[in-house]
Amino acid sequence: MKDEFATILSSPRLLELLKELRGEVEREKLKENLNLSKSHFAQVLKKAEELGLVDKREDKILVLPKGKTVLKFVDVIERYGRFLEVFGEYLNVYNLDDIPDWLMERFYELGDIMVIERKEDFLSPHDEFLENIASSKEIYGYATVLFDEYIEFFLEMAEKGKKIDIIVNREILRRILENYKKEFLRGLRYDNVKFYVSRRDFKFSFIVTDKYFSISFYFRNGLFDYKRDFVCRSESAKRWGLDLFNYVKSNADIVDIEKLKG
Repeated sequence: MKDEFATILSSPRLLELLKELRGEVEREKLKENLNLSKSHFAQVLKKAEELGLVDKREDKILVLPKGKTVLKFVDVIERYGRFLEVFGEYLNVYNLDDIPDWLMERFYELGDIMVIERKEDFLSPHDEFLENIASSKEIYGYATVLFDEYIEFFLEMAEKGKKIDIIVNREILRRILENYKKEFLRGLRYDNVKFYVSRRDFKFSFIVTDKYFSISFYFRNGLFDYKRDFVCRSESAKRWGLDLFNYVKSNADIVDIEKLKG
């Protein structure tokens, strides 16, 4: 299978043929979609049959289970490629040590990743970030930085009934209690709000909602990159983000409002 897979990967036309097959497809329609000459199409089809990827049934072509499986592997490779096109240059720049291996192995799920570079005041949350949050119904996140604008904004979101689960590190909780305790206690009274403090100081910050996923990182020298957010909107990326949230939450404790009142 190793040599076979290498043959498939090195044959763009073979991959195109497989991607065109959704259930049974008429032979002539398939040739037309691939825009191949009769002889070239016959060669590609023959190779697909020899590799056990497709089957001919009268005038129709059917993708076989092996062909479907190969397509899934190819899809993962292509999504890894798209991820690396955007994020590859940052892999040696950021501290990624706190992302568990089982999630790093799924970086391909972030294949639609985009980098948002802030040229304005990067010490304030950017408008697109706030707009994305405002349009979401469910909000989950982990924060290691605190913008003053967050306090009233998230209070407003809580008042609108949005589900909000936020985890912060101990330093951020200390700053909130020191400067915004009244507002914080007010927010915790809402049934739709849960607040946690992490037992570990993870070196990233992120937000994941029903609309999108956004994450920011620390450089290897320990400084936080305020200038860049990495944003995804695919379902796979949102699932990846929720898995990261649940991982962080497993290393966190819920904040007890009664203890804070004391």
